Amino acid sequence: MYEELVNSLRMCVGEDNRECDCDSCLFKGKIVDGEDYTGCVDAMVIAAADAIEELNRKVVEWQEEACKWNNEYYHLLDNKPRWISVEERLPEDDCNCIVFSNGYVKEAHFYFGKFYDPIEDYMKYNATHWMPLPEPPKEET
Repeated sequence: MYEELVNSLRMCVGEDNRECDCDSCLFKGKIVDGEDYTGCVDAMVIAAADAIEELNRKVVEWQEEACKWNNEYYHLLDNKPRWISVEERLPEDDCNCIVFSNGYVKEAHFYFGKFYDPIEDYMKYNATHWMPLPEPPKEET
């Protein structure tokens, strides 16, 4: 539809800005919006206005969809797990977390201001960074 409209509009003006031969126009005698137009220019103008309105609606829909995706992207970025320096803050007391210690990633239990091996309580980790454990998977029903 759009290609037909654009070609007819360009044909109508012609290369020398002179009127074209309406007999060869695709819009001559065309019914647009329920109206029968004998002159192709009136039909083209109405078809062009309809096309512009339709495209504007589509642009608004695409913008709304893009905003949704953009918001989802930033929500995921904000909630992405990240390593937290122990100098920035420590986890809440008496919780399990993941630590980076001596070049290794390990699970740890944090209590009384220190990171411990969750199985061997006497082993302390010299952690430089930590992150909360992820949420467990949801059971499918």
